[in-house]
Amino acid sequence: MPRYFFNIREASGEVIKDATGRVLPGLAAANAEALKAVRQLPGLKYGGRFEITDEAGNIVLSVPFVDEPG
Repeated sequence: MPRYFFNIREASGEVIKDATGRVLPGLAAANAEALKAVRQLPGLKYGGRFEITDEAGNIVLSVPFVDEPG
């Protein structure tokens, strides 16, 4: 199974790298994990997003933080 890395790109453009990643069965599972994290992590700011990369560092999925600005 592939390993996906859930990097956070903040609204300011700063990127927080995920150093360990998660082994998941595919992109659908990676998307589900990102959506779950967006709902569970209150510190994620509107305007940011997860940039999910593969082991080679290629962005394979982008999941925005869609909470209303506050």
